[in-house]
Amino acid sequence: MLPNGPQMAKDLKRLLERKDNAHYCVISTSEKEARDMLGWAKRLVGDAQRVLDR
Repeated sequence: MLPNGPQMAKDLKRLLERKDNAHYCVISTSEKEARDMLGWAKRLVGDAQRVLDR
């Protein structure tokens, strides 16, 4: 397993749980939640890029 595998799985799960709400605006997303989601996404992309760069 990758060193960041468990964290990546956790971030992806949290993002997917909020995707429809953010995408379809069923319920407003708070500014804090949007910032959190961006942080999780950036961390996921960074970790994936490091794997690809190996």
